This record gives sequence, structure tokens and C-alpha cells, in this order.
Amino acid sequence: MTLSPGKQKGLAALSTDRGIIAALAIDQRSALRKLFAKAAGRAADDIPADLLANFKSHVSRILTPHASAILLDPELGLPAAAARAPEAGLLLAYEQTGYDKSVPGRLPRLLDGFSAAKLRALGADAVKVLLYYSPFSASAINAQKLHGLNASARNVLPPTFLFFWNSSVITTTWTKKAQNSPA
Repeated sequence: MTLSPGKQKGLAALSTDRGIIAALAIDQRSALRKLFAKAAGRAADDIPADLLANFKSHVSRILTPHASAILLDPELGLPAAAARAPEAGLLLAYEQTGYDKSVPGRLPRLLDGFSAAKLRALGADAVKVLLYYSPFSASAINAQKLHGLNASARNVLPPTFLFFWNSSVITTTWTKKAQNSPA
């Protein structure tokens, strides 16, 4: 597999000197809010966003000196991106938290108001999309996930896209050059 210079640069920013991505993943949103709510004995809706953003910033500042990169969400994680160690790369999530339980296959929904180009402009070395893949799902559902992401990635500036299957294994990367990139 030949990697473009843009892919190489993005992957190098996320990797150790040995080429290993040792990223700190803290792109949780609703799950983190629920954990804080349970610990505080409050409703999840009563947990303020700035509390979660502040928590992510502290975690980033303390742990990114020991990681090759950090995975954050652009909704709550941008202050944490600014607090990361200078040598730590930045992955930004491009999908909304959770999924629509009424739609078979846990199809991802991309963040409103964001594009890969905008995430890149915010400093992302790569964009992460979580795909729930199951070999037991209908092949049409799995194909629909990839088709939808391919359509959303048209005309974007690089970054490298990292797809996480079952939220842990990186299976593919790709970059597409911009023709008329969205803002």
C-alpha cells in the first residue's frame, strides 16, 4: 500500500517513533456525562458541559506527555486539544455520540456543523469515525455504512481518516484531495 505524503504526515503525527499509535481516547460525551451524573447523584442533564470540558483538559494535560496522540470530540474536547503535550497528535471524532436504535446496524451520524476540512482547520491530524461492524449484520447494512462515509468524504482536504471497527481496531485509512472543499 502506497501512502500519500498527507497520509504519512498525519500518521506520523499520531504515532510513536516505532510507528505505533498509542493514543489516549477521551472522545466520550454522553457516556462520560452519565458517569459524572452517577457519581454526583444527579441527572445526566444536570451535568454542565464546561465541567466535562474541564475534566478532559486536565486529563489531556496530565496524560498526553505519555501518549503519541489524543482522541477527542470537537463538542467538548477543543480545550483539551489545546492542553495536550506539544508532541501529541490530535484525532477528532466526526460522528455524533450514540446511534439511532430504530435504524438497524447502528449507522453513524456525522456531526452537524462540521466537515473533515473544518476538523482539520481545528488542528486534527486525522479524523475518526466509529463504525459498528458485525459479521452477523446483513451485508447491505455494512455496505451502507461505508457508502455513506464515502459520500461524506467527497471533496475534503486531507486529513487521514481512521475507521474504528468495534471501537478498537484500525482497519483502513484514506485521504481525498479537495476540489471544492466544504467549510
